[in-house]
Amino acid sequence: MKSARSYYNFVHEEEPETIRPISDKAKKLLEVYSKDVLNGKRLEEALILSELLQHREVEVSIFLDSLRINYRLESNPQTVMAACNSLNLRFMREKPNNKLDTVRL
Repeated sequence: MKSARSYYNFVHEEEPETIRPISDKAKKLLEVYSKDVLNGKRLEEALILSELLQHREVEVSIFLDSLRINYRLESNPQTVMAACNSLNLRFMREKPNNKLDTVRL
């Protein structure tokens, strides 16, 4: 079975008449988000994105309270910032000297 690599690609393959065309660069970006960011490994990423779409900004302390109250999820500011880095396509990689380095796509 062939993977569509993003929801956009899936819909475009199955029902092309229902979706507007986008550039190849936009398709690649959606594929990166699908594979590396919004892949279900960290709930915080999806919830931050949802908050940003609704309110245009997210305050970490309020977001952490919301996670505790609405989802019974304990998180911390470092995890929230790591999720923000992922949403901004800034990823950590280990250098040969065992130190971490931020990579921006």
